[in-house]
Amino acid sequence: MSWMSFAKDLYGGRIEQICILSDLERMKGEAEELRQLHAASTTESEDTLSAKTKKERFDGQSWDSVKTSPF
Repeated sequence: MSWMSFAKDLYGGRIEQICILSDLERMKGEAEELRQLHAASTTESEDTLSAKTKKERFDGQSWDSVKTSPF
């Protein structure tokens, strides 16, 4: 099976389940790296959120700012 047909079948829903074989030791190292990255990003987002309360962030969202937003 080519990668292209695999991707099409996976995207099209014709493949319900896949099994990925991997090296356990390498995966442990990568999992630890992900854990550390997640811990760092969680700390940053908590600091950002604690800088302003939810009410302050809500109050800062005026109708004019919503209208001018490209999203």
